Amino acid sequence: MVETIPSYEEMMPAVLKVLADGQLKSLRQITAEAAAVYGISDEQLALTLPSGKQTYVYNRVG
Repeated sequence: MVETIPSYEEMMPAVLKVLADGQLKSLRQITAEAAAVYGISDEQLALTLPSGKQTYVYNRVG
């Protein structure tokens, strides 16, 4: 399942697309919008790194 989540490098075009409008956005909003670009499911959004402190998607966007 984790392998279906884009890597950091693969996530950057979506992040840049989200930021392209020049509006100030929170990291949470950027993460949600970038995840939507890739159609990442709620189940995938909830997956955490082995440390359990951060989700994979949040880590890849941040």
